[in-house]
Amino acid sequence: MFQKRLAELTINDINNLVSIRRERENLYLEYKSNLSNSNRDKKEFLKDVSGFANAGGGFLLIGIEENKGVPTNICGTGGEVGNQKIDEWINNVLISNLDPKIYYELKIITGLKDNKALIIIHIPESKKKPHMVTLDNRNNYFIRHNTSVNAATHIEVREMFEYSNRITNKLEQFLKTRNMFDENDYDFGQTDNSEHLFSRANSESSTLPPILKYSFMPRYLEDNRVDVASKEMAEWIEENSKGFNPAPHVEVIKKWNKIITLYGVTYPDILPRKDGQEVDYYYHYVELLNNGYIESGHSYYIFYNHREKKRPIIHLTYTVGLFWIMLEFALSYFKRINYFEEVIFQLSSANIKGIALGGFGKLSDREKWYEPYSWDFEKPPVCRHERFKFNESFLVKNMNDDDIVNVVKEFSKKISRAFGETCDKCFSKEGNIDEGKLNYLLR
Repeated sequence: MFQKRLAELTINDINNLVSIRRERENLYLEYKSNLSNSNRDKKEFLKDVSGFANAGGGFLLIGIEENKGVPTNICGTGGEVGNQKIDEWINNVLISNLDPKIYYELKIITGLKDNKALIIIHIPESKKKPHMVTLDNRNNYFIRHNTSVNAATHIEVREMFEYSNRITNKLEQFLKTRNMFDENDYDFGQTDNSEHLFSRANSESSTLPPILKYSFMPRYLEDNRVDVASKEMAEWIEENSKGFNPAPHVEVIKKWNKIITLYGVTYPDILPRKDGQEVDYYYHYVELLNNGYIESGHSYYIFYNHREKKRPIIHLTYTVGLFWIMLEFALSYFKRINYFEEVIFQLSSANIKGIALGGFGKLSDREKWYEPYSWDFEKPPVCRHERFKFNESFLVKNMNDDDIVNVVKEFSKKISRAFGETCDKCFSKEGNIDEGKLNYLLR
């Protein structure tokens, strides 16, 4: 339909579509002259949007007059509907009357005659279909057929459910191949890369080093979403290997080391070899796969032994700080590969039973948390799980700076609970992370 991203479209692109190409309405394109707050118009709007989502996706252009499907004029539409800004009205109507909620992109082009605007809504084919219209407590499924939107048949509804189930099963199968699906499995978290991680500490219950893996995966995996070994991607990695909050000095990717496989690229940070050593050990690594998956594996910087007690401790501030850095990197990466939909984050941890929580941040400028095994904290809470995981999900397009901070703080609470601590000791009373501790994060 368009040869550029939605955010880059201009009035010239729409004029070319309408006045020069005179593109007819079709399976992927619908015109509307305006929107109103009447129930009738709401229903038609919901039918159009859900019909696209339940079929192959498409574009809804509001502010275009048409005659029998052929565009005749860019008339524009008002900036408000029902005393609401038009983008707020659209969002509220879709959230309140579709189940499940859909993902969509919206572009408003202003500056038309009489202060009118042109609204472009892109609705991709949904991986969560079928979407049901629930307006007026009437539950209906619609699907687009060429230029019309019709009630979906029983067979079509069943096929949509089967389609969504295949998407879910594909993600589950992928996690199983990477030993990340069932934390009760002995091999949970173990891959070729994680087996190379070097640790300064050992769990009390395992001869294997403790590990943490930060994974970010598109909810909708596609085998060849991106060529991570391409020259263009290598140049992007070169320019974006660091610069992310809350520690912009930290290099996410050690770009001078690269291991290329059929399915992706691994960037390991390799320890110097000792005499007689036959295999490489990693401080940490980042793995990028062609299906959009990102994995960052750690042990060395996160786990350590108490100097005197020689007991294993996990560094809370490093753990949270690394998550923050990787979250910002992942968001930047997904935008680079034009993926703006749902992302699932998973923290996977293995060989960590008996490890205490330490590396706390400041309570305030004058106070600090006592570290484990200090004179008044002899028996700190420890992790009682041999292996565990937890997940969060978010839409790339919706994540702003405040959202990122909120997700990071929720992560900090969860990791604290996993290691037996009821109080989140990473952030100060003012909600700030201890940047002093992060100054030594990684090398």
